[in-house]
Amino acid sequence: MGKRSPGMQLVGANILSLVTIGMYQNPLAIYREYLQNSSDAVAASEVGGRVDIEIDPSSRGIRIRDDGPGLPQSEAARALVAVGDSSKTRGVDRGFRGIGRLSGLAFAESVTFRTRCRGRKRITQVVWNGGTLREKVLEGATVKSILEECVDITTAPGDCFPEHFFEVEVSGVSRHAAGQLLNMDAVRAYVAEVCPVPLSSAFPFSGTVDNFLASHGRGFSLEVGVNGVDLPLQRLDHASIAFSETVSDAFVELETFEVASISGDRVAAVGWLAHSGYRGAIPRSLGVRGLRARAGDIQVGGENVFDHLFPEERFNRWCVGEVHVLDPRISPNGYRTYFEPGAHTRNLENHLTAVARRVAGRCRQNSSVRHAGRRVAARVERANQALGPARRLVSSDKAALEFVQRVVAAEEVSVRRAREEALQLGDGHLDSIEELSAIEASLSLVKEKLQEKAPTSGRRRSRDGERWRIAFEQLADACDSPEMALRALEGAFC
Repeated sequence: MGKRSPGMQLVGANILSLVTIGMYQNPLAIYREYLQNSSDAVAASEVGGRVDIEIDPSSRGIRIRDDGPGLPQSEAARALVAVGDSSKTRGVDRGFRGIGRLSGLAFAESVTFRTRCRGRKRITQVVWNGGTLREKVLEGATVKSILEECVDITTAPGDCFPEHFFEVEVSGVSRHAAGQLLNMDAVRAYVAEVCPVPLSSAFPFSGTVDNFLASHGRGFSLEVGVNGVDLPLQRLDHASIAFSETVSDAFVELETFEVASISGDRVAAVGWLAHSGYRGAIPRSLGVRGLRARAGDIQVGGENVFDHLFPEERFNRWCVGEVHVLDPRISPNGYRTYFEPGAHTRNLENHLTAVARRVAGRCRQNSSVRHAGRRVAARVERANQALGPARRLVSSDKAALEFVQRVVAAEEVSVRRAREEALQLGDGHLDSIEELSAIEASLSLVKEKLQEKAPTSGRRRSRDGERWRIAFEQLADACDSPEMALRALEGAFC
């Protein structure tokens, strides 16, 4: 490589546009980026653990403040101005690329950082002017001149601020992003799904999962509040899966698993699955569906991150679970939508493919059970329909006895088989089993009455057309088909 000419600019100004405007498609991702920084600061110092988010739609502003250790002025100036440079450790800290702090510039006019560490009287304030940055990039200015023009570093009295804190203020949120960034419900739902918040006590296996993750050095969480609401955000805040107001499915079993590294000398990832009845695709609005990925206790990608590992993608919508990556060699990509390619990521995928197949097997098995249950329910309904006509004919005409006896005998066999099938389906069909047993008992009573009314000798045959019509209309549905009903009638009356 030849010598570099004096004054040659190796990094162009467009890189600033790329890492601010071009990095984030989902506006809500700025909450993940700023809470990720709070997590690193709190986890490293073991100071604090509370984050307060204030959203003001009227001024189109957002403020995110944590009670972590804060930064001294000497460190703050460099840490909050440097682009693509970070003192964080890759594989240990959640953020390490040094660009996430500028995410707010993609959707706002300015981003202001304020901080102070314990024992300092004044706060440090760093203001990034997004409007100026975009103008200078379009003008083709150098990186150095852009930073000089759009970044302002000052100090201010700290009387109105906590003793130690770090704060981000996003001002002048653009209108195209305001519908999400300034929507408190949307923010709460996003943070609860993606950011490091604790599992809800409403989730039946929360304690077991917490202990499992803690045994592997995971499970860090922040106490996050939005607009002064007392209850901090929690993820998986559901005791069951509600498909509708009347239909729900319970969490019945917890499965935990470990993923070994390629060499087998360490655990590369751990995960858990909350098994249910797998009744179908879980509503998206619940914010729990899918086998999800987390690195550093922060979500990677979304509900569909592991879709490609399932035999059928739809089965990933039926399950609830998490995979926590432990191996620093499995690193989220820059967009945090998936993991960087490589042998260690492929090893993770290979292990999770087996997990996905087990989930798909449960989905198919439970689907088969439900279909069998519906068949049982249909037989229950058909047997119930057979009882009424049988009773009426028993009391009205002895000439129909032989026909009714055949129908009742056939129904007894059908109900007995249905009850045996329901017993094999398990506890989820106890109601059907009880109902079938009651119907079987009723059919036995009808059979006894038939025997009491049966003539002692001879057999009276009827060719009354009207009786044929009535008998056929009442009992055709009691047989497997109208043809069977007709054959039974002919055998009884002809």
